[in-house]
Amino acid sequence: MRLFPVLSVALLVGCLPKPAEPSLLEVTPTVMDTALGGAVELVGSGLVPAATLDFDHPSKSVVPAVVVSAYLRNDQGRVDLLEVTWVDAEHVTGRVAAPVAGGAYDVVLVEPKGRELVLPQALTVLDCAEVDCPLADGGMTDSGVVTCTTRNYRDRDLDGFGAGTASNVCGPGWVAVAGDCDDRDALTHPLAPELCNGLDDNCDGQIDEGRCADGGWSAVDEVRGASNDLLVASSFAPGSLWVAGGTKLLVRQGDAGFTEVGASCPPGMVALWAEPGGEVELAGTGRIASQALFGAACTDSRPVPAAPIAITGFVEAGVAQYVGVSRDGQLTRWARGGVVVTTPGNLTSRDEVFDLHGSSPTGLFAVGSTQVGASSNRRLAVWALGADGGWSAESLDAIDQARGVLRAVWVTSASDAVAVGDEGVVLRRTSAGWRTLESDTQVDLTSVRAFSNGRFYVSQADGRVRRWARSQWQTVFRNDAGVRFNDLSGTSEEDLWAVGNDGVIGRGPH
Repeated sequence: MRLFPVLSVALLVGCLPKPAEPSLLEVTPTVMDTALGGAVELVGSGLVPAATLDFDHPSKSVVPAVVVSAYLRNDQGRVDLLEVTWVDAEHVTGRVAAPVAGGAYDVVLVEPKGRELVLPQALTVLDCAEVDCPLADGGMTDSGVVTCTTRNYRDRDLDGFGAGTASNVCGPGWVAVAGDCDDRDALTHPLAPELCNGLDDNCDGQIDEGRCADGGWSAVDEVRGASNDLLVASSFAPGSLWVAGGTKLLVRQGDAGFTEVGASCPPGMVALWAEPGGEVELAGTGRIASQALFGAACTDSRPVPAAPIAITGFVEAGVAQYVGVSRDGQLTRWARGGVVVTTPGNLTSRDEVFDLHGSSPTGLFAVGSTQVGASSNRRLAVWALGADGGWSAESLDAIDQARGVLRAVWVTSASDAVAVGDEGVVLRRTSAGWRTLESDTQVDLTSVRAFSNGRFYVSQADGRVRRWARSQWQTVFRNDAGVRFNDLSGTSEEDLWAVGNDGVIGRGPH
């Protein structure tokens, strides 16, 4: 008698129509900002399997769970969605955490039983500092609860001032104050200091008001000479800098002009970095050394296992720490007069480093090139210093790497940097990764000094200094002989120097 109900239920369940196959139909929004991320909703049909009961074979019964997972994927990898919530059989919500690399992503929903539902190329992630993105949230704040009634403006460069037409949108990247005349450069806004740089920094419609006579560059002729190939420069105060190349070491303080110093310094000087007080650390053939401001000779000259080809420094608690990188990627760290520690590199024999810069002693980037297969061709390469002290190759998959070599890099924050190289190549890094910025020239770029990702200067092999600002290029100086510039340095846009072959030096604006 007690068997009948069980058989009836089993028979009834067996007669139920087979539930429709679950499917993923769409995702909203379809576009989001790399720097902001945001909430997403997955819309589908039968996203959670219907319940089935089999009392004769309990293990075959299915009880739906409300715990599901979802992620984005493309050729660069996988991005897990956070706070994934099953709403019902047609809706699942989640959140994409910023920053997220740009690109087109497949949206993948993992059912409770483990099967993956895929919506190909459904979500596009864009760097909205570079392009316009439809980021309106339907009049809701990020919490999705409070209605936004404030008239806001898009603030792409996150400087606190927006541009464009007022919108009923709230959240990160939207502000209530308009007036930004260049919303792609955080150095330009109504409260920015006006500089002598040929730009309207404070958005008042005037240029360089009260800052300089003409805002132009000029040539410095006092060290001209065919034997004075100047390779590197490092500024330590307005109008003051060190310059080196080969056996030449020159220093200038204020308006005193250049003085040649550096007796007993290592030959073949190719790298240096000056402290704010004027002391300088330099590297030559197999050695590093120190030089005091207008000191009689180099001191603390000592051999190093891997001679640096680039040096950068950081002052923390009043103490300067130096980091140098060799051509094969080995790092050398030291303090003035202190113990030198060289870390063996983890790059391969195919890799070649040309420059080093960073936002901190551990937030370092190196640039150069790597050999392609057995050929003599080389492609662009960027490495970031990992937590283990080794180099990790940065992804350049979205970049045409056929241009060979990156020569210089400047880091403006933990996530932002600019790198330049042969045949006019310019790369910019944001939280979304590296992208190409067309430089409208095929001339080799030799150095870069960046003040933000939206405003930076490059030196060129044809003797020009060019600036990227207002989303366009402008030549700000060219030496009269078209002699190659090798390096740029400066404490600000009002104190820039370019040095090159034959003792050519350009200064500006002033």
